Amino acid sequence: MSILFPSIDGSPQNAQILHRCGAYPLVVLLHGECKAAQDTHYLAWANSPLAMQLARAGYVVVVPRLSGRAASEAEVALVRSVMRWVRTRWVHGGLVAAAPATVMVGHSRGSVLAGLVAADQGVQAYVSLSGDWHGSFGDPTEAQRAIAAPMLFVKDASEGDVDLGRFQELPLPRYRAVLTGGGHYDYLMPHSSPCAAQRGPCLETPSVAADLVTMFLGRWAPAAQAQGMAQQVPGNLVRGLGPLTVQQQFYAGAYLSSFGGPLGAGCGFQMTYQIPGHDQEAVSF
Repeated sequence: MSILFPSIDGSPQNAQILHRCGAYPLVVLLHGECKAAQDTHYLAWANSPLAMQLARAGYVVVVPRLSGRAASEAEVALVRSVMRWVRTRWVHGGLVAAAPATVMVGHSRGSVLAGLVAADQGVQAYVSLSGDWHGSFGDPTEAQRAIAAPMLFVKDASEGDVDLGRFQELPLPRYRAVLTGGGHYDYLMPHSSPCAAQRGPCLETPSVAADLVTMFLGRWAPAAQAQGMAQQVPGNLVRGLGPLTVQQQFYAGAYLSSFGGPLGAGCGFQMTYQIPGHDQEAVSF
């Protein structure tokens, strides 16, 4: 597995975890299948803008190596054991927040695996990236209803109904984002994995997806010491947070900038969402 964590060191080599910031929520990032390089595919996700940005945003992100096959009891048990190990045996486990301060994020078949773990254990949030739910369940809605946490489903417009069943029947808060111009593996950087070599025309898919997930977690799964930040993140997740201080700019770097203006050529973004106490709404770029 790979583990990413908050740090102010300029280089990942020998970087030290950031202390005196309280306990960090745990993000478990589960990849799907890549037949061309399954043994190393998890490294592409560990080096993705999503994983790196979430670590910068105050989460400990663990990316275990998986088989990529359809979710099974053995895979569910493996993920549970990884979560226990990070909290109890990892050298920095004392800085990881206790359960249920956990976020399950999955791609393709990994989304189903993440969903099964989220339904079985209390979590703060669940994110499905191009989840292959229909390939695993005749009625994915029934399985997804068991996830008692805010849910975000992301996919590209070219992927049809890969991500979920009947969105209107899922508990609140719920989000469904449809990107345009990407592909099934375009959350990853080009050539980081053999499966990510073929790309859609939108070059911004990795950063847009990373920003969207980061804002979603900032609103619905913040660290205990950052509860005030949740109220600054709008319900639609995509409005800017306003001018940053010099110190905030240092920590933010080039992150959280996708929705500051029009997206690039070939890119598009539409999202339907509903949060408690509000009617269903939509936003697009």
